[in-house]
This record gives sequence, structure tokens and C-alpha cells, in this order.
Amino acid sequence: MAVRAGVGALVGIVSASVLLVVGAGVTAAQTSGGYASWSVAGEEATWTGSLDVATVASGPAGTLTTNSRTPTVPTGASTFLGANTPFATVFGSSESEPYLQIRYTTGTQPSTTVITFDAPTPTQRGGLGWGFALGDIDADEVTLTATTTGGAAVTAAQLGWQGAFNFCNASPRPGSCPGGAATDVPVWDPDTSTLTGNGVDTAGASGWFRPTVPLTSLTLEFTPLSGLPVFDLWVAAAGGTSLAGVVRCASSGGSPVPIEDAEVALLDGAGDPVTVNGEPLTATTGSDGAFSFDALAPGAYTVTASRDGASVEEQVDTSSADPTDVDLALPCDEPPPPTTATTTPTPAPPTTTPPTTIPTTEAPAPTSSTTASPAADHAGGSLPVTGLAGLGLAVVGGASIAAGASLALATRRRRT
Repeated sequence: MAVRAGVGALVGIVSASVLLVVGAGVTAAQTSGGYASWSVAGEEATWTGSLDVATVASGPAGTLTTNSRTPTVPTGASTFLGANTPFATVFGSSESEPYLQIRYTTGTQPSTTVITFDAPTPTQRGGLGWGFALGDIDADEVTLTATTTGGAAVTAAQLGWQGAFNFCNASPRPGSCPGGAATDVPVWDPDTSTLTGNGVDTAGASGWFRPTVPLTSLTLEFTPLSGLPVFDLWVAAAGGTSLAGVVRCASSGGSPVPIEDAEVALLDGAGDPVTVNGEPLTATTGSDGAFSFDALAPGAYTVTASRDGASVEEQVDTSSADPTDVDLALPCDEPPPPTTATTTPTPAPPTTTPPTTIPTTEAPAPTSSTTASPAADHAGGSLPVTGLAGLGLAVVGGASIAAGASLALATRRRRT
């Protein structure tokens, strides 16, 4: 399917791609685009079905109900929006892309088709976003109503009317178009939100829209004006926004550090996984904790990161810019406290210092004897006390007394 690098720059038919960058910074934006696939089943007046722009991340997807008689899904081989039609300059050619064809209901009465989107449709950002085109509006008219987030009614201006054109004025010319000039175009009435044909069955008369607010539902009431007309509905999207960030550790034990091998995923506005071709978009962080998603439809997302049973999420919006600083903090194990060996010292036995003074036995103080010494009668005197006292103090203990006594006796004998 065709994609473009910028507004109005058609680059041909390529397969949609989504780039997941793991462990790296932001890369150049990549563009993806595609048309909705359709399914219809049921029976007259009670048909149900689905649509999905599966090639664009968060592209329009939803379910439908209609009471149209025999709705069909043509292949787009003979009826398509050629490369130079206004719609295709944004979303690429619809050649060989399916579309939905709706009729009146029983008795050629107006039919009603309701599309309920799984998530709010993408917002518009330059050439990125989504749109729808109504074709073969000639002998009929279609009245449009829609709701946005919260169930609020969408105004005619918010439906984003872009203009009328005729898809038969294209090269290559669709096989369903007759020869000759194709000048028939429908008229948009904003007062009634109705696109009306000129009442005559022609070929290729079309108009297109790019809603300015996300839609949660779109209702198309088809009314025949003459004959047994049908109308065609194409839905397409182009993605190219991106977001990037880092998953870090939320530990309070120090500066946050990047987390490797964290699983990162995207949720849409309804809280469901964003998918491309049926596969959820996921990434695994590298050693620097970085992740990036590219080729997204512009709009609101929820980014989730998880590891080891813990998870965290962050709301982001790519409607007006590409966020590059989506930082997610996952709980981490607290670092262990420093290990300090705590040992209780064994008290040493008390140190006792022996006294440095030697105890002495104090000699008794000298006293005057009241008992007469055997030598008391000698010359009427007695041995001087001081002599005994001096000898007694010079030698310790009882030995002094004995020595003093012996000396006194010796002295007495010499004098006799």
C-alpha cells in the first residue's frame, strides 16, 4: 500500500513497516500506511462485521452493524481511488485495496450503518492520521453523525470535510469508470452534515473527510434519491510518529541506573495492546535501558514496562510532537547495607600492680624501763636509753633488741 514521506508527497506502494529500536536512541521517523480490511456476515437487514487498518500501529479498527441489503466487500481491482486523487495524495492509492459497499434497506428505504471503534481514532498531525472517503454519491445522499471520547456528539466542522472529487479523473483510470470526462461531484451541507449527489446515476462522484477529533463511533444514513444506488466507503491511515525513553531503577539507595531486559509495551486509548498486523508491539531494553517505537499513528498511548513481576506505566501523546524523554522507574532491590564486622572483645584479666612499698614493722617507740636492769647498781647509773634506741632503729625487728642487749652487756663488763 502507498505511503508518503510528508504531506502531499506520494512515494508509491510499499508494505507497511514498524521499527522497534532496542537499547538505542531516537531514529529518523518512518512512515507506514494502509487501508482498512473489512468483513461482513449475517443476513438481510441484520449484518455485522469489522474493519481494521492492521498495518498501522493504533490505526482505526472496530465493529459495524448495518441493515443494508446485501453489503459487499469488493477487492478494489476495478473501483479505486487513484494515486492523483486528493485522498490518495495523503493515504496512497487504493488500487487492489478492499472497501465496503452499502445499499438501501428493505423497500428502498434509508439504511443505517454504525461503526463502533475499538479505541478512539488517531488524531491528525500533518500528513499523518486517518480519514475516510465516500464514493459513488450521485443518485443518493449520506448523512453523517459521530461521537467522540466521553460520548459527546461531533459537530459538522469536527468531521473535517476536505472536499469533493471524482475518482474517474485518475491515471490509471479505474475500470468501472465509463469513457469521457468525469465532472460529477457531490455537495457537502455542513448544516445537516449531509453529502448529496445530483440525483442522476453517474460514476466516480466522491468526497473525503479527516476528523479533527478522535471518533468513538461513526453513523452513516444512506438515502436513495433515484433508482437503486449504492455507495462506497474507504477508511485509511498513515503513521509516522515515534516515542522513546529509558527504563531506570527506582531504588532509593542511590542514583537511578538503567535497567536491562525490561519488557516495554504500548496500550491504545482503550487500554488494549497496540498491534501491527495482529502482533502486539513490544521491545526489550538494552544495557542502557533505552527503548523506542516508530511508525505510530498520532494519538494518546500508555507505555508500560515490567520486569520480575513489577510494572510501571506512563501516559504519552504523539499528537503534536514525538516524546523522547519517556522515563519509567521500576522498583529495584535496595542495595544491602555495608557489612561491618561487630565483635565483642574479650576483656583482659584485670592487671594488678603489686605495691611498690614494702610493708615494714615499725619498731616500738623507746620507753623508760620501770624494771631495774641487772647493771643498775653499777656506779649508781644505768645504760643510756639512747644507746639501745639507736641500735634498735638501725636494725629491723627483734634482732636489734638482741644486738643492743649484747652490746650493753659487753660494755658493762669492760667497765667493771
